[in-house]
Amino acid sequence: DKVKSGAQLMDLYFKSVGRGGNLLLNVPPDRRGLIHENDSAALMEFKKLRDNFNKGNLIQSATISSNGSLQGHSPNLVKDGNIQSFWAAAEGTKEPELVINFKTPVKVNTLVLEEYLALGQRISAFVVEAWNQDHYVELVKATTMGRKRILQFQETETSKLRIRVLDAKATPLIREIAAFNH
Repeated sequence: DKVKSGAQLMDLYFKSVGRGGNLLLNVPPDRRGLIHENDSAALMEFKKLRDNFNKGNLIQSATISSNGSLQGHSPNLVKDGNIQSFWAAAEGTKEPELVINFKTPVKVNTLVLEEYLALGQRISAFVVEAWNQDHYVELVKATTMGRKRILQFQETETSKLRIRVLDAKATPLIREIAAFNH
């Protein structure tokens, strides 16, 4: 009766992994030395929800541009799925940004951002904005990006998303970006 549902586990996932932390499930074996059926069912429901969450990445068909990149670190590397590649802002760029241009307007309510951490965590403040006909509208402002940041916001229909780095300890390096509408 104290087992969390798959939906509750997914909420914990957003609040832990989605903010750069770890998710500790603490699923103990029962007196038989097995995982209890209720725990197993909740974990399978959570797996299904998580698998569905990762389907339909809207970024894959988009083009990505920036206001400056280091040579060899193109903005389109943020959607290649390679854990060793990343976009790097050009040295000296005051407010580095990435613009995600969709071929046709899309509905979006979730953004997943990952820094390239092999060279350290660098981004300490950023904003995500959506294009609204003739100007950008702020969707969410956040602090650290880290290993993985999952941002959820009101569903918005847009043809462009912009990620602007407001503060960084060194040149921003972004490894992966994904956008979804769930």
